[in-house]
Amino acid sequence: MYTQLNVNVELLEKAKKVLQITDDESAVEMALLRVIEKPNLQKLKSYFGKLNLDVDMDALRGRNRVS
Repeated sequence: MYTQLNVNVELLEKAKKVLQITDDESAVEMALLRVIEKPNLQKLKSYFGKLNLDVDMDALRGRNRVS
């Protein structure tokens, strides 16, 4: 979809530098994705230390333990 935006050129250039990309479209898209993902990451962080993940990775991978 084609959308025309008026964007502060200095902010766009700073974003491209931080994101290490060269084209404007990708910079805007990545910035939007980060805005959308941030609340989800904060919600995930709120679970830190609250979940007991007693997981046997060998069992999940179908490996048999030999003693």
